[in-house]
Amino acid sequence: MTISQKRETRHDTKVIHLVDDTKPGGVMRFLDHLTTTANQAEVGLGKQEVMVIKRGTWLAPQLDVDVIVSHLSVSWINLPFFLSLRNRHTNAHIIHVEHSYSAGFMEHNVSNPKRFHTLLSTTYALCNRVIAVSEGQAQWMRDNALLSPQRLSVITPRVDLSPMLALSPSEARLPYPDQAVTIGVIGRMHNQKGLDLLIDAFRLLNLPNLKLQITGGGPEEARLRVRAQGNTNIHFADYTDNPTAAYAACDIIAIPSRWEPFGLVALEARAAAKPLMVTLIDGLTEQADPSYAISAPKATVEDWAKALQSLTGANLSAMGRRGRLSVMPNDTRYIQQWQRAMTPRARKASSSQSRKGTGNVTSHTPA
Repeated sequence: MTISQKRETRHDTKVIHLVDDTKPGGVMRFLDHLTTTANQAEVGLGKQEVMVIKRGTWLAPQLDVDVIVSHLSVSWINLPFFLSLRNRHTNAHIIHVEHSYSAGFMEHNVSNPKRFHTLLSTTYALCNRVIAVSEGQAQWMRDNALLSPQRLSVITPRVDLSPMLALSPSEARLPYPDQAVTIGVIGRMHNQKGLDLLIDAFRLLNLPNLKLQITGGGPEEARLRVRAQGNTNIHFADYTDNPTAAYAACDIIAIPSRWEPFGLVALEARAAAKPLMVTLIDGLTEQADPSYAISAPKATVEDWAKALQSLTGANLSAMGRRGRLSVMPNDTRYIQQWQRAMTPRARKASSSQSRKGTGNVTSHTPA
């Protein structure tokens, strides 16, 4: 069997994932699930490894791999690394997964859109393929011409959903407010997540039989605890690596984010048969079907107050069951998407030549 024939099986393809943020959270959980699933020989995604890159590193390491998957943050300080990575691996298949940026991010964080677009389009041009984590994020990329449509794929993240799918759906119950309801917020306490908006809306209404349970940690925790002081129906719990119990303890999951390229908590909540309350922003719009979700049009206190008021009369048990039905029960389609993304359309050289990584930046063939 020749090298090229052997590579077509994809079982011995070498794949490395580059990360520069290993804090507990969605990216690392997604990456752990992808690499664990991919390293099962029968799925045909090759051998997967993870390498941590320090932010601000200029020179990329010489990697003996076929496929490089970047989960790095795109920034001016990281641009030299991306240039070096392309220059040292001219025939490798380089993929970038965009975990961070979206229309919502731009709205709240970017004062010079033209400069920001230049950074993104320059970085994306160095990659054979860019993965958007939601259709909303992909449309934002298309609308701003950040890369050619042929090099853009959409693959929504997955994690191990089996613990959530194993939870028993809530039994039929009386609509709110005839029965008490606990709203759960699970994840990082950061300005992005909009918890201040939800706390303010919760305090503004003082609705009966309604509790707010916030599970997680992060830079905004102390400020949020101060904001919630005096309201005995708002409770905080520490971050947990195993959020299954946190989902089980809630009746509905709220995601009041200001921006959210995908929204992994929404996926987990649906799998756990918990209805959603979400801001209609970025990737959350794709997880806001009114059959299982209550939505706030914008990330404002006023819109979230209206969303809370719309809980009245909602059949949360039925909504949760419909949400679970919207979740793929296995990873088959997900693995197929990654197989396509990791397969170059054409190779300029044999595998052994591609690992030498010599040549100039512009010599790669986009897939």
